[in-house]
Amino acid sequence: MFVLSTPNHSTGNLIRNLARTFSLPLSKDEDDMFVIRGEVPCYVDGLNRECYIFRMGDMEIAAIYPDGSIDVKATIPAIAKTLMSQSKNSELDISRTAFRTFI
Repeated sequence: MFVLSTPNHSTGNLIRNLARTFSLPLSKDEDDMFVIRGEVPCYVDGLNRECYIFRMGDMEIAAIYPDGSIDVKATIPAIAKTLMSQSKNSELDISRTAFRTFI
């Protein structure tokens, strides 16, 4: 299980826009702040290792392994987060919000 929250948000713009962009449900925490809650399912990869896949909507964000290593698959650039936090109704779609990354 994961809980995604944004620090110091009085308006909740960023968390609301993230939820809308990725079609995720919003709920409130014990402090009456918006959060996104979800499951991080466990799979077994080709090397017979457990692997937890963190997704937002249909986009794979990261593969997380029990040894603590993380394989990041996508990121949200700071400029997208800034735009989403300053707008009550961000019009950015997934392709302009999260970017698949690789090395």
